[in-house]
Amino acid sequence: MKETDWKISIARWIIEDGNYPDFKKGAVVEFALDFGNQDLVLSETNTPSCEEVIGDEGVYQVNAPILHWRQGESGEWVIDVGILAYNTDIPPANATVGSFVTGQTSLGVCCYDYREYRYKSIQKPMIYRWQIERIREQWPKVSLAQLGGKAFWRKDNWDMVDVETTDAFDPRHDKLGYIVSWLMDCRLVVPEARMPHFRETQESWIAKKSV
Repeated sequence: MKETDWKISIARWIIEDGNYPDFKKGAVVEFALDFGNQDLVLSETNTPSCEEVIGDEGVYQVNAPILHWRQGESGEWVIDVGILAYNTDIPPANATVGSFVTGQTSLGVCCYDYREYRYKSIQKPMIYRWQIERIREQWPKVSLAQLGGKAFWRKDNWDMVDVETTDAFDPRHDKLGYIVSWLMDCRLVVPEARMPHFRETQESWIAKKSV
């Protein structure tokens, strides 16, 4: 994996809520990243690394430093996996800024809260510019109605289908029984991230207030 190439997921609800328009293959877009925290633990080594897990697209094995941690119920923490991403869950026990965490994680498109208000506490530029090179919808091989129960959610029941756009407002998604998501192959157009512009923070606040 090149440092400029990343696989990033996005759930349908993030687009439906008005945070972004539908993403299209070939488009150049800007967004910050969040990361999954379920499998991360405190690391015994301080050597940074990030490699995609073979056979599990969009999942990364990381050893990454914590750059920021704001404690509290509405807090967040930031890690550096080669690019910056944040999470709002609690870090592993005994972790502090400067500690390394290790394990498997995935990257997702930030819903809205970094550019709306978390940038104030994080104080680090995290909005990257990307070109979307591929979009795949995650699709069950056997439907929930046919398979049922826990078997439906097993990893081996899921496949990915190439699409040109996320098409989040397609009404067929309403009847599937699960939250539709997409995996996007993204290439960094500009390696440096930026802070939100004032106009972005105001527009985000106005949009949320009107919902």
